[in-house]
Amino acid sequence: MKAIKNPSTHVLFPSILVNLKQSLFCYIIGNLCSVETAWRWMLGVEALPALVYTVMCFTLPESPRWLIVDAKKNAEGIEVFRKVNPGMNEQEIQELAASVEASAAAGTERTSKFWTKRLCCPILFAFLIAAFNQLSGINIILYFAPRLLSLSGLDNALAASISLGVTNLIFTFVGLWLIDKLGRRTLLYIGSAGYILSLGVCAIAFFSFSELKVVSAAIDTAGGAEQVMRIDRGEGYIAPADRERACAEYAAARKALAESTAQERYKGARVSIPAELPPAEVKAVTEQAKLEASRLLGSASMIVLVCMIVFIAAHAIGSGTIIWVFISEIFPNDQRASGQALGSFTHWIFAALLTLIFPIAIKAFDAGYMFAFFCAMMILQLIWAKTMMPETRGRSLEEIEQELSPVRRPVTEA
Repeated sequence: MKAIKNPSTHVLFPSILVNLKQSLFCYIIGNLCSVETAWRWMLGVEALPALVYTVMCFTLPESPRWLIVDAKKNAEGIEVFRKVNPGMNEQEIQELAASVEASAAAGTERTSKFWTKRLCCPILFAFLIAAFNQLSGINIILYFAPRLLSLSGLDNALAASISLGVTNLIFTFVGLWLIDKLGRRTLLYIGSAGYILSLGVCAIAFFSFSELKVVSAAIDTAGGAEQVMRIDRGEGYIAPADRERACAEYAAARKALAESTAQERYKGARVSIPAELPPAEVKAVTEQAKLEASRLLGSASMIVLVCMIVFIAAHAIGSGTIIWVFISEIFPNDQRASGQALGSFTHWIFAALLTLIFPIAIKAFDAGYMFAFFCAMMILQLIWAKTMMPETRGRSLEEIEQELSPVRRPVTEA
């Protein structure tokens, strides 16, 4: 039987447009609006692609297996099979529909429970691919791209982040073109290799170039000075505890900047900020230190940008294209909805945790440690893909079900 094209790949298109729009609109808004109001507009314009996405969802057909098994609409189910499998002839379509009906008939002997030994492999695989998808650091890169690119010393990090959105769009289409040609596991090999290369080079760069530490400390100090100035101007309500925390973080950032410029490897001017220096003057000093460190970096500042472009391309070709297709294929028909829910839950829980932890971690640790951690996770993903991940290309859902979650019928005596 020929490979079955999975229509779930089609929903990736509007989601990728959201990421591209996010980068482009954030750049425009960031240059047109004030710092105080820009974030509100950046958040508000998200409603437009969300509306487009919602409308496009109404164009998706019902699952042909649901139409045949649950709705008892065989003709409609077969018609959907024809649309999503244009390479199949009529006999193959009818055989596919018959295999779905046979699988549903066998399903009457199964338990309706999800957490069973029979589904241990699909559950484990869904959890791992969803967890690794986020442990690559993809949402950290997308959400905090301007911050991370600023650490590399780029002058206009918001504009540079647009290149990441364009890369995501282009290579997602490359991934969609290759997924049924090379297979899910091969694409994950390619993606993992790109992850490891880009994240590893970024980690080495942040550990090797003292100028990157100066840029990072200067950004934190300038941000701390700006926060203290807003507090002094009485902008918004600030609780006493928040005021104390802001002042403490400001003092720690000044100290970190002085220590980073005092390193022997750093060739720039040493920065010393007296405690009594007004925040406005501190901000000017830090901006000058950042410009000097960026100048000393020279072309090396492009390393982080190039690595992030490679990272986004690796994600778009690999895990970003594979995850939802793979999860939808490995669960049997009667538990596919629950399996998709598990994968989505795991994916977004890890996304939320990493997004919450990142701002704290980037202040407490060198950025090199963050890249090294994500690189180590991608090495584990490559090992998992090589040793455990099944290849589902060119196989029907019923064939995959028989391999990963077979029905074990009791043995009867003759």
